[in-house]
Amino acid sequence: MPGNTVGIWIGEDDDLIERFDEALGTKEPTYSRSESIKDSMEFYLHIQDALDDMDLTFPSERDKRMWIRQAIFDRARSEAQPE
Repeated sequence: MPGNTVGIWIGEDDDLIERFDEALGTKEPTYSRSESIKDSMEFYLHIQDALDDMDLTFPSERDKRMWIRQAIFDRARSEAQPE
């Protein structure tokens, strides 16, 4: 089956893999890191498309993540409040 293998460098002091596996690997008994990474890449593309559609730009990736996180919290709070 043709396809691609993509590799990334993660330094020995970086706990990204452990945090990723802990956050996503405990949700399904048939956890696949590869599938979860592909899902994460697809999810990121959807987020970027939405930001592009709204013409939103951010000075840094960190600022973008903080804005998205706050938007999720704000939406959850507004849905939890009775009208």
